[in-house]
Amino acid sequence: MAEGSKAKKIFGHLKSEIHMNLCANCYACMAVCPTGSIKLKGGRPVLKGRCSACGLCYDQCPQLKSDGEIKRRIFGEMDPSVMGPYKKAYFGRANSPEIMTVAQNGGIVTCLLASLLDSGYVDGCVVMDNDSKWRPIPRVAISKEDLIECAGRKYTPGPILAGARDARELYYLEEMALVGTPCQVKALRCMASDKIEARKITNYVKLIVGLFCIKLLTYEGLFEALKDRFDISLSNVAKFDMNGERFIVYQKGGPKLELALNELKQFSFYPCNLCKDFTAELSDISVGGTGSPEGYSTVLTRTKVGEQALEIGMRSGACEAELLEVDPGIEPVKKISSQKKQR
Repeated sequence: MAEGSKAKKIFGHLKSEIHMNLCANCYACMAVCPTGSIKLKGGRPVLKGRCSACGLCYDQCPQLKSDGEIKRRIFGEMDPSVMGPYKKAYFGRANSPEIMTVAQNGGIVTCLLASLLDSGYVDGCVVMDNDSKWRPIPRVAISKEDLIECAGRKYTPGPILAGARDARELYYLEEMALVGTPCQVKALRCMASDKIEARKITNYVKLIVGLFCIKLLTYEGLFEALKDRFDISLSNVAKFDMNGERFIVYQKGGPKLELALNELKQFSFYPCNLCKDFTAELSDISVGGTGSPEGYSTVLTRTKVGEQALEIGMRSGACEAELLEVDPGIEPVKKISSQKKQR
């Protein structure tokens, strides 16, 4: 090895430096592996084949990168706002009753993506779906019908970047949109590095939609909580939601059930305890329920691409949005963002 050169860090170093309890299950390491040797086992990455010692998996791990480093690359100068850099704040909703019935809050994410597909702005969307027992699975949506099938928030972690890889390698998408939580968004931004090999996916991601997120729950914990508290299975659940300090469970053909968020604290996904990002600060456009009236979503546009996407959705009539100048307004978003940064 030449004097002064720096040895690459590979999967073995990643396993030793990032305790597996801190793995965000983002799939970045697996998505960039050129030999496809990294697989998920029990929700954790493991080496199942030959390692080429390229170091890509280590370089793309979001748990090893600071948010500030990525923000400077995306936005230039740092913004002192507790919500990260953003251009404008809106409250909006879908104009489609079909979407409003199944989607979260105002259904703005589903209707926005549907309008972008219809206009040709993107040729596919990477979103999280779930199986019949609510296990999270990534899905490549190429139609409004696909998006409606996947609508609604998933509160357990899932390997979204596996969907981004599939969108490129199986669907050959050229301009895709991706929806993710703050940690998933950060993982995707980490992959948009100066390494050509890592950009085999990110070069084709045109829009990143980030979701407000306080914390996720483990799949096993959510299953246990519903079984112990209500004696129901996840297969009987139609939809989940959060409203203030309540976790709401909509049953298939049954009454709505509610849990205090404190009752679910013990089932929190451990890496969330280290996350300081509530509003997905590294996305092009961020969406969540906090700050808007019931039935609407708060929308933060952060980049030019995010502004373009919202404009297309509004111009098509798929969604409506106005500046967030109504109660409760932006202050609750700032408050929760600040609290999450301080914990």
